[in-house]
Amino acid sequence: MNTLLTNFFLCVFYSFIVWVVLPAYGIKGKRNKTRVYLILCFLQILFLYANVQILSMPDLKIYYVSLQEITSAPIDKIFTVELLGGKIEPGYRILMRLSSFVGNNLNTLLLINGGLLLYFYFKTIERYSPYAVISVLLFLLTIFHQSIYVIRQHLAMAIMVFSYTYIINRQQRKFLITCFIAFLLHQSAFLFLPVYYIYNFKTKKLLFFFLILGVGLTLFVKAVLVFFATEIERYNHYLDVTDRTYMESNWTPVAIVGVVLLSYVFVLKKHIFEDGINKIVLISLALGFIGYFASVGSSIPGRTFFYYTVSVIFSVPLTMSYIKTRLFKIAYSLSALTGYFFVTYVSEIEPHRLFELDLNWISL
Repeated sequence: MNTLLTNFFLCVFYSFIVWVVLPAYGIKGKRNKTRVYLILCFLQILFLYANVQILSMPDLKIYYVSLQEITSAPIDKIFTVELLGGKIEPGYRILMRLSSFVGNNLNTLLLINGGLLLYFYFKTIERYSPYAVISVLLFLLTIFHQSIYVIRQHLAMAIMVFSYTYIINRQQRKFLITCFIAFLLHQSAFLFLPVYYIYNFKTKKLLFFFLILGVGLTLFVKAVLVFFATEIERYNHYLDVTDRTYMESNWTPVAIVGVVLLSYVFVLKKHIFEDGINKIVLISLALGFIGYFASVGSSIPGRTFFYYTVSVIFSVPLTMSYIKTRLFKIAYSLSALTGYFFVTYVSEIEPHRLFELDLNWISL
């Protein structure tokens, strides 16, 4: 079986063990069971990070070359040495150099990178998700696969998710420090900076802001595309919307985030504006949806809006917590997981997700 599929179903199996079997051995209470479950999943996923074969995933060969160049450079040259693998931010260069003291190979770097990433995500899930199992499974379906090889940005994303607590507590200094650290790992992290300030908008101002942003961003993106396609011939493909598969892939994130956002607003109603995780999720989902919608017909978005749409790992559990009927709650969770499972493992819309993951100790 595909290694990634095995990983997913094992995390499903762990939920059965923790919530059905372990209570008979004295492990009771939602908090204790949640921690045991997160620890089991943490160790299993970390094992995959540490044992991935370099050639089995995109980009890792480039990181392998860059790691060798950074570790072989004099300590005072690690920020200036030109890398054949391309640009790498200074913060991640430091992390690469530090990892070489533990083990001078890419798997050590992936182990450290994966451990940090999982800690930031799982700690935030423990704090704010009413259903940790659902959050972990959504993490596997939406984030994990790409985080194996898009390692810098996904580590920066994990740090920004961890910063939710600083936004909620209005700790501006800690939030800005966190943003700066994430920026040193991947420069795209600055895109999350506005969330702190939008969070402090009142209800009416927040709605008005989203309306203006949606219209303004759409017009701006379209204008930029027309300019490049007109002035520079090599950018013409940004406006090429004739390919059916390309159009489907371009509309897929719009449809998915749109449905998740709509269900979130419909179920929570006025509670979406409550200070705390509810409001952060609303802002993030709305920004992600507006960004994807504004960029339909172009290849510009890419991973740009992941900083916002990652909040789906909290929005689905939060929506479930406000559904009073148990049957509807189960139906909603299964629908969300099935939809993301289809996009991740079945649909050909995003074929890169179907790459087979090989481990160093065994090829599956």
